[in-house]
Amino acid sequence: MALTRARDVPNETDPFHHGTGDWLDPITGKMTFPESHFNLLDSRVKVTCFEEIFETVASSVQEKIGRMRIMKVGAKRCYLYHADDEYRYHLAVVTNPSAFVVFEDSLPILIPTDGRL
Repeated sequence: MALTRARDVPNETDPFHHGTGDWLDPITGKMTFPESHFNLLDSRVKVTCFEEIFETVASSVQEKIGRMRIMKVGAKRCYLYHADDEYRYHLAVVTNPSAFVVFEDSLPILIPTDGRL
C-alpha cells in the first residue's frame, strides 16, 4: 500500500496503489518516474504514525525520501532477490525470529521491531 505519491501525476482512482510499482515501463521494466518524485504524503495518512515516521526519516537522512509503502510478506514466503537502484530503508512493524533480509555480500539480517531503520 503506497503512503506517498508523485506530485506530477494526475489523481488516481486508487491512490494507495499509486507508488507500488504500477508505473513500470513495460518495455524497460524501469520506473517511468524517479523515486524522488514520490515525495508527497497521501492526505489520508496525515496525522497518523505514518506522517510522524515520514517526517522523522526525512529530517534524519541526506537523501530525499521517495516511495513510502506498507508491505506484507506472508508466513514461509519471500520477495524475489533483486537490486534496488536507490537507497532503501526498512522498518519492521511486526516480525518473527525467522524473518530475515539478505543484502548482497552480507549475512541475513533480522530487522528488529524497535523503531530502528
